[in-house]
Amino acid sequence: MRTPDRSFEVEAFGVGIDVSVAEPSGAARWTAEELAAAVARLLPPGSTERPSALPAAARFRVEPWGGGLVLEGAEGGAQGFDDPTTGLHALDAAIREAVALTAPGLVFVHAGVVALGEQALVLPGRSMAGKTSLVAALVEAGATYLSDEYAVLDGRGEVHPYARRLSVRAPEGRREVPVEELGGAAATGPLRVGVVAALRYRPGGRWSVEAGSGGACALALVDNAIAAQTRSAEVLRTVAEVARGARFVHGERGERPEAVARLQDLLTS
Repeated sequence: MRTPDRSFEVEAFGVGIDVSVAEPSGAARWTAEELAAAVARLLPPGSTERPSALPAAARFRVEPWGGGLVLEGAEGGAQGFDDPTTGLHALDAAIREAVALTAPGLVFVHAGVVALGEQALVLPGRSMAGKTSLVAALVEAGATYLSDEYAVLDGRGEVHPYARRLSVRAPEGRREVPVEELGGAAATGPLRVGVVAALRYRPGGRWSVEAGSGGACALALVDNAIAAQTRSAEVLRTVAEVARGARFVHGERGERPEAVARLQDLLTS
């Protein structure tokens, strides 16, 4: 997966991704070794060595530069970042987008995902929707972790793990938390989607949720699908299959303790 010149050639969800880490051309805060270690932590969960027969869908090059780094390949050109953390976030986003847009036979939806038993709960929503904090609370209450970022759906109506570290917001900034730190464990294979819950968080509010139709379920998933514009027919087929087998609820939730208890009831009833 990692070659001697500090480059990474990986396959994730059927997509080839290459990232090369160059030696700094001048004085730099980071060494190439330090940058390579940071890049390794960004690779999608479950990444393996890319077979030679699989072409790279996206290629990136990063180089330590001054106090930050230079990133090539994202947004079609080279970008300089004074802050290496910001540059690594840009690389992370570009890698995730490349995988989510082109993974064969899979549809990526912005969502948190956990499971109880053999049934998965999908919580569609984009960033700042509160899904990571709710996923973390569900894991702490005994749920199995699949993702705080994507529901990876297939044509059978199942959801696959995208079990990266949870990106938890804290007063001092974002923190990447292994699921084990929450006392939980990650799923190891796909699971049937039992419940899709499209929830809006209202601070201090109460649980105000109602059942919805299969069509409404499909629309909630399409609205958060990464490839909704570029692979619309496949996205529609896939979410329709999920909607056929899942219960759908939508509405407002308040604070996490009540929401966790209500969602547990939905999955086990």
